[in-house]
Amino acid sequence: MLKMHFKRLFQSKRFYLSVLCVTGISLLSIIGEIQALPGSSIYYLIQSRHGIGAFFIAMSVVVVLPYGLNYTEDVGNHYEYGILSRGGRYSYCWSSMLITALSAFLTVFLGYLLLYFLLKIRFPMIRPEELEQLIQYSQQNGLTPYESLLIGNHPFQYFLCTFSTEAIGYAFMASVTLMASAKIDNSFVLLSIPVMLYYGCMFIGTTFKLPGIFRWYYMLTHGGYFAVITNNIYLVMLYVMLYFICLIAAAGLIFEKWVEGKRSHG
Repeated sequence: MLKMHFKRLFQSKRFYLSVLCVTGISLLSIIGEIQALPGSSIYYLIQSRHGIGAFFIAMSVVVVLPYGLNYTEDVGNHYEYGILSRGGRYSYCWSSMLITALSAFLTVFLGYLLLYFLLKIRFPMIRPEELEQLIQYSQQNGLTPYESLLIGNHPFQYFLCTFSTEAIGYAFMASVTLMASAKIDNSFVLLSIPVMLYYGCMFIGTTFKLPGIFRWYYMLTHGGYFAVITNNIYLVMLYVMLYFICLIAAAGLIFEKWVEGKRSHG
C-alpha cells in the first residue's frame, strides 16, 4: 500500500508543481523587499516572506494539493472499495496519512530550499551589520535557539532548521485536511481547512488563554513553547518534530475511525 501511494505521489505532476509554487509564492512575497533593498541578505529576506496576509493562505492551499485530497479523489472515482478490498482499511488509511504528511513536508522544505539557492546567487547569507546586531542582542536579551546558529557560524543550519520546523507544521495541517475529507466531500471546502484550523486554534488559544504547549501555531517559525524551555537547538528540533508527529498520528486515528464509520453506513 505504501508503494502504491509513493508511486502515485512521485508520478504526479502536482507534487513538483506544488514545490515550484512554494518557491514562486515566496519570491512574490519578498519581491518588494528585493527591489527596495538590493543590498539585503538571505536572512532578512527569509524573515520577510511572511509579510503579506495572502502568503499563508496560498501556502495552506499548495500543501494540500499533492496528496491531501487523495481520499476524496478515490471516493469520487470509485477507487476506494477496490483499493480497500485488496489492502485493507488500516493499511490504506495509515499509508495515506503518512504520504499526505510527507508530501506536505517535502513540498514546503524543497520549495524553501530552492528559494534559498536562488537567493544565494545574488545575496549573502547574512550581512556583517545584522550579525553584529544579533551578537549585541544576545548579550542583552538573548536569542532564540535558531538564531544562536547564526552567531555560531552555522547559518546554513539555521535555514535548514527554520525550513524543517515550518514544513512539519504544514504537514500537520495537510493531515487534518485528509482527516476531514472522510466527512467532507467538497474539495473547495477541504482546501480551506488549514486556514480555518490555524485561525480557529489561534482564536481559541487567545480567548481561553491556553498554555504555550497547546499553541502549535507559534511553533511554525522558531519552536514556540519548546524554544522557551530550552536553548538547545537539537532538543528544540526533536521536541517540535515529535510534537507534530503525535498530532499527525492523532489525525490518523480519527481518519481511520471516520473511514470505518463511512463504510459501515454505506
